[in-house]
Amino acid sequence: NFPGGGNIIESGGLISTTGLLTTSSYSGTTLNGANSIGSLTANNGTAGIFSLINTAPVSGLIVNSISNPGGGGISLTNTGGISIVGSIAAGIGAVSLIETSGAITETGLGLISTTGLLTTSSVTGASLTGANTVTSFTAYNSTSGSIALTNTAAPLNTTGISSYGGNVTVSNTGLINVNGIVYSPTGLVSLTGSGVTVASAMIID
Repeated sequence: NFPGGGNIIESGGLISTTGLLTTSSYSGTTLNGANSIGSLTANNGTAGIFSLINTAPVSGLIVNSISNPGGGGISLTNTGGISIVGSIAAGIGAVSLIETSGAITETGLGLISTTGLLTTSSVTGASLTGANTVTSFTAYNSTSGSIALTNTAAPLNTTGISSYGGNVTVSNTGLINVNGIVYSPTGLVSLTGSGVTVASAMIID
């Protein structure tokens, strides 16, 4: 637990625990060392980014919550799978979730909230079916598994979705604007909203 009124920065260091890492900062947290943590709860106050690079020690990284309402954004890069069981809230900031070996999943009360861009990159699927509220979405999945997003936004802008191992399913309460290519060479594409607007030649399946 690192409470504080400033920022938290790793410089040549690392954090290792199979248990819970809790961080609290005011102007940013940057943990980009060779970290190995099992679960995460993080809060940042008014400015700066929250950034973590991690290799999960057991059966994936459990994200209990990440809050960064000041607009600095949230960046999470992990190896071993990401399980979101609580809220990832970024205000107007972007959210980037990069999983280098497994899947990204939401379970229970897991959700992502941002009026900015949500970017995901996964290897064996991204299942984001909680009560998400994101304004823009881009996603990439490289091998097996599908990409799924359940969302509430008016509208939701998709800026590029590629799933090389499964389907693409986007369900939005509100209009969906397809502003980038949706590509699913071996699966199906399903876009469901109050309406769907598609730029020319933007869906390839």
